[in-house]
Amino acid sequence: MDRETRRTVAVFLALAAIVGAVAGWWAVRQARAPHLVGVQVVYAFGRDGEASERPGPVGADTALTAYALVTFRRGERGPLRHLCAHPQVRMDGQPIAVEPLSAWPTSGGILRGLWLTIEPEFPGWAEVRSEDAHRLQYKEFLALDLGRELWAEVKWLAYSDSFLARRLPGTAIPGGTYRLKVRVAAYADEHDLVPTQWVSSAGADEVLTGGVPAVIRDVALPGLDGRRAAPFFRLACFTFAEGVWPDGGPGWALPLTPAQLVAERLIVTPEGFAAGIATGNPLGHPWQAPRRLIARGNRFVTPSGEPLTWGRDVAAGDALRRGRAHFVLLRDDGDDVLSLADEVAFAWIQPGYAAPLGIALNAAATELELLRLRERGEGR
Repeated sequence: MDRETRRTVAVFLALAAIVGAVAGWWAVRQARAPHLVGVQVVYAFGRDGEASERPGPVGADTALTAYALVTFRRGERGPLRHLCAHPQVRMDGQPIAVEPLSAWPTSGGILRGLWLTIEPEFPGWAEVRSEDAHRLQYKEFLALDLGRELWAEVKWLAYSDSFLARRLPGTAIPGGTYRLKVRVAAYADEHDLVPTQWVSSAGADEVLTGGVPAVIRDVALPGLDGRRAAPFFRLACFTFAEGVWPDGGPGWALPLTPAQLVAERLIVTPEGFAAGIATGNPLGHPWQAPRRLIARGNRFVTPSGEPLTWGRDVAAGDALRRGRAHFVLLRDDGDDVLSLADEVAFAWIQPGYAAPLGIALNAAATELELLRLRERGEGR
């Protein structure tokens, strides 16, 4: 073998060694590459307590932060590891060992979050039939203002009515039932728009089967227990056609019947909302036999013309009924008698909210029925 040949062979072997080394390094790198496995939304009050998927009731003035609990492994068979921006996490009642976000290997690129709310697709519907069952489902709504980090301050904003010229009053309440979803993606660098891998937490498809925990913030209600009432706010309100309530009837396509959806605090009916905020049981009927009231000026009085006095004849938690619509009394406007200016809470083909009775009725009403809570006396 001449010198030129030896030199060529040496160069070839050197290149082969380099290629082999690079290939080996790449194989080892790939075998150790991080792989996203899953993500769960957890919530925490401040930095001192534990984050949990079920944080319990949230006070009306309490700040709440949502965190992405990311599960990953290195390689195909590495042990599962958990990342979270909150240092203490509990899942299903058990503490979870978490690492800070900085533990994500640099070889996996940059992690970013995309936050979505999970809300009723429709705010409500009248006379739902079996073929209308899809109107009771939930949908995911992009919440860009929550940022791209793996944590977000819960703002209690609704996005399901953003297509309307005027937002619905029932979605403007900074409390009630709220659900979030997060999509976590890995990008090769900060300028990339297309992720290399991603995972998402449970979404709208899992709501009706119980796969998406809800966080519930107290609602400030005069005269009633705002914590007890809170689970019934932000829920879409429906009435049902004959034969559909309570079991759905032939052809009902959802996994839960209408009555089960109400019992699980996934929807409300006008009566269910009223019973729920008054007593906590949306399927109960906590009222006495109805008493007829008639309109006289800006008041509703007995058929004999006597006004109804707050504290004796009516009180917070009692309800007024017109057809299927129910209006729960909250507080007097200051004149001590039942009048159109008194505040009520109600839900009618949109999530529940509070307003003066005259606005709630939304039309001239000549008669109403008074439903007093059973624990109260009969009055006059």
